[in-house]
Amino acid sequence: MCRIGDSVERKDYLTPPRLSSIIENLDTIQPETHHVHEALRKSRDYWYRLTSLADAYRDSGLNLQYTDPSHPLHRTPKFHGRPKTTYICPYGVSLAYFLCMQASSTWKLVGDSDCDSIEKERIVDALLKIGTNAAIPYCFYGNVFNSWIGTTEEKNTGPNYWGILAIGWCYILSARLVEIQGEGAMMHYTTSGIDYGEDSRNIPETDTIDIGESDENVTRWWYAILARNEGWKAIVKRTPKSDFLAPWAVSRTCETCFTISQKIKLSNSLYTPLTSDEAFEALAKFALLHGLGSQFPIALMTAVTFPTHQYYGSTVQLPFPRATGGKQPTAPMDVIPSIWSSQRKRYLTT
Repeated sequence: MCRIGDSVERKDYLTPPRLSSIIENLDTIQPETHHVHEALRKSRDYWYRLTSLADAYRDSGLNLQYTDPSHPLHRTPKFHGRPKTTYICPYGVSLAYFLCMQASSTWKLVGDSDCDSIEKERIVDALLKIGTNAAIPYCFYGNVFNSWIGTTEEKNTGPNYWGILAIGWCYILSARLVEIQGEGAMMHYTTSGIDYGEDSRNIPETDTIDIGESDENVTRWWYAILARNEGWKAIVKRTPKSDFLAPWAVSRTCETCFTISQKIKLSNSLYTPLTSDEAFEALAKFALLHGLGSQFPIALMTAVTFPTHQYYGSTVQLPFPRATGGKQPTAPMDVIPSIWSSQRKRYLTT
């Protein structure tokens, strides 16, 4: 069994074998039997190391640095304001239409690379999705990550609210895009799945989510996050045929009933939706209240991937919120960690 630190101490530990090197100096096209055996040996060795490391993480938790979203989003460019030209087109196998802008990505080979590619730099044109005319369906029936292994620094058993955090991040990302779009874009709550009365706690199979003490605006936001169907709408552009929503617009399809442990009696008056900064603070305080630790940044990465489900026409399946199945930091956190704030600044600014 490999040690968890091996992948950090040895940079080549998880580097895939370069199988082309086996025959690169030979004057032959078809590899011989011993070449095939050597390639098989290298491949087996690589996959053994990979699965051994995964098994070690399952028992001991992830290294804290691996929960940092900056690894997969290291080179993600910032979104520079409202696009001048947009296009409406189909997307994948989905029946929905999408609002897109022209974009491109530049791929470069840097440093000493074993890549066999001849091109050292390649520019790929693409259409960047910035809106959809249909929300992404999701439910809390997923079995994946029902038990979150946490990090090596998280040993205490705690709640698993990963799914709720992911929906909160979807709102934050949507609100920020509306703010960037400016004129013509708008955010508003819906009345879907909202019950302001105390009777909601007497409904069978109703799960109560503790959001701590909060004012009416934050409480109203939580009703939108936990609502069935669409709890909010983030409209980035209106056309004669359809409103286009932010790419992270979601709609809950499962019948689970949620209520919140909020003592304030809500009225039917209108509420102004929280800004992206206000929603971030509300979600971060919820994570602190329940000691969710590494679930917070992992939920951000989960939310970022939501639009890919619409490409394949699939429903996002999130783990059911429950009081067990998660890990908590050994030392409780009283303030929002600086790394969480830095993630907001990194990914939610223009």
